[in-house]
Amino acid sequence: MPLVANFSREFYERFGHKAVEELVNYLNAADATHRSEFRELIDLHFAKLDATLAQRTGALENRLESRIETGLGTVRDLISAARADMIKWMFVFMVTGVLAVLGLG
Repeated sequence: MPLVANFSREFYERFGHKAVEELVNYLNAADATHRSEFRELIDLHFAKLDATLAQRTGALENRLESRIETGLGTVRDLISAARADMIKWMFVFMVTGVLAVLGLG
C-alpha cells in the first residue's frame, strides 16, 4: 500500500515537485521493504510456532494414549475379577440348590 502524502503548498514550493516526488517514492520503497521484511519475520515465527505446537500435540497424544491404555487395562482386570467372583458364587448357589433338591428327595 503506497504512502499517500499530502504536503503543504509551501513544502512543494520550497523543495520543488520533483524533490517531493522523489521523497515520496523513497518513503514508499522503504515502506515496502520494511513490510516485506516484517512479513518474512512473521512467517518464520509462525513456522516455529507450528512446529512447536505439533511437537507438543504429539507428546500430549502419546501421554493420553498411554493413560487410556493403562485405564483400560485396569478396567479389564476389574471385569475379570468380577467375572471370576460371579462364577464362584454361581457354583456355590448351584451346588446348594442341587444338595437341597437331593435332600428333599
